[in-house]
Amino acid sequence: AFGRNRRARLRNAAGSHTAADIIAIFESQRGLCVNCNKKLFKSGKNKYHVDHIVALSKGGSNDKYNLQCLCPSCNLRKNAKDPLEWAEKNGRLL
Repeated sequence: AFGRNRRARLRNAAGSHTAADIIAIFESQRGLCVNCNKKLFKSGKNKYHVDHIVALSKGGSNDKYNLQCLCPSCNLRKNAKDPLEWAEKNGRLL
């Protein structure tokens, strides 16, 4: 949370979140990746990534409502894509 909040401040993005917010997001997702439904791990090489739904570079906020937990492979493929573009590429939009 500290690193994400710092990066957001450097980009003048609104909002902040805590480590407790991240834990709550992880639990609300039942430990599954939002995109592919793979099991997320809390530690190790395949530890989950916290993703900004709307990237900070695209004007997204650093608020807990703009965060989701993704598996490493989904997060690295998503990068800073627009959420609608990302959903369409993954067959989630018609």
